Amino acid sequence: MTNTSLSLARRIAQPLLGVSLLLSAGAVMAWQQQRPPTSQPPTMSASAIQAQQANQQALLMDQVQKNQVQEEQRQRNAAAIRRPFANDKAATGALDSSDQAQRDQYNARQQDLLNRYRAASAVNPVVLPQAAPAKKKVESQGAGQQPAR
Repeated sequence: MTNTSLSLARRIAQPLLGVSLLLSAGAVMAWQQQRPPTSQPPTMSASAIQAQQANQQALLMDQVQKNQVQEEQRQRNAAAIRRPFANDKAATGALDSSDQAQRDQYNARQQDLLNRYRAASAVNPVVLPQAAPAKKKVESQGAGQQPAR
């Protein structure tokens, strides 16, 4: 292509690009306006909320135990790696730094799980108000009168 045809192509392409961007933005806005309004999430019963909390707590405790097993394995591996370098101060220093960073990471993961477990335990279930039964109208009796038998 020559310089003239390149410049002509640029002059045509730039306005077309702008028009296509405007059209696509307009289509997105129109789609958003056509969507029905979002309704409130369905309410859950107290027992469903408690079951969900219990499930979440069980999942978190499983993750805590899994992390503990992984940490124990990591410590065994670190000890095995450390043995050949027992007499090398530079290597043991580097291994110590790496080990400390991994312990910090493990502690942060466990603390996060603990915080999430506490948060899941602390949420009180929302009790939905139930319709009160209709009260029967009680006829008042005069003072000192006995009900008819």
